[in-house]
Amino acid sequence: GLLVLVELVHAHASSNDREGLIQDAQGGPYFLPGAAGHHPVWGTRIFDYSRTEVLRFLLANILWWVRAYRFDGFRLDAASTVLYKHRSLGERGSFSGAYHEYFSADAELDEAGYTYLKLANHLGAECRPPLVTVAEEHSGMPGLCAPVAELGVGFDFRQAMGIPSLWAHVLSLAEAPLDASLPVDYIAAELSTSRAEERRLAYCECHDQSLVGDQALAFRLMGSAMYHYMERACTPPNAYVERGVALHKMARLATYGASADAYLNFIGNEFGHPEWIDMPCDANGNSLRFARRRR
Repeated sequence: GLLVLVELVHAHASSNDREGLIQDAQGGPYFLPGAAGHHPVWGTRIFDYSRTEVLRFLLANILWWVRAYRFDGFRLDAASTVLYKHRSLGERGSFSGAYHEYFSADAELDEAGYTYLKLANHLGAECRPPLVTVAEEHSGMPGLCAPVAELGVGFDFRQAMGIPSLWAHVLSLAEAPLDASLPVDYIAAELSTSRAEERRLAYCECHDQSLVGDQALAFRLMGSAMYHYMERACTPPNAYVERGVALHKMARLATYGASADAYLNFIGNEFGHPEWIDMPCDANGNSLRFARRRR
């Protein structure tokens, strides 16, 4: 009774040609040549979506996952990296929603990447049963979730990436006195803003907020008090924990009610691990302390 989706990382690929795809100074048969073929933040390679062999390879990859593992659909990682030649880096990663940011002469739309996403979604729609497709996309590209037959890109859902940042910003007020008010009108306006044709996969907190240097929503609300006052039999009750739990429930309710056609849970809270995640590395002495879910 469950739908199972595979995450496709077709926006970029490993830069290590020992385990990855063949490449050379000109990009090889799969990647863009020169600096355009390198993602400067992730250290990965960017596909050349204008090449027929790249389209064949990526589309065949989708079919392989569906046929070999019977997945019900896919979530495309970093869709904005496919859609724009500026790869949504730096100042070009900020979008107001104005149409010139997507389709004007200086928008740097990657038409080949745009076409590939339409082909991938058209392929998904032709499968039986049709695939469920989700785009992790933060720019608000118009038509992202409109059907390909109606000149859209064809995704079923857009993952609403701005909502966790919205809650992180708004609920930082919880660090103020316990009676601090929250801008409910601003929250409601931001949560309910979406394009008419799109369905959204909404969520309150994301995995990025559990990495070192940031805080998950629950930890942001309750801080270290959660270590000592989360037991039901705690006496006396801790006001910060009570308020934090209540606000966490209200944030999820508001997001689900105003923003979500589907809702994404945060695995940290499901398993009682709202702290950061830190994999073993030289900087932490190869410690496993924060690399696992703890009871």
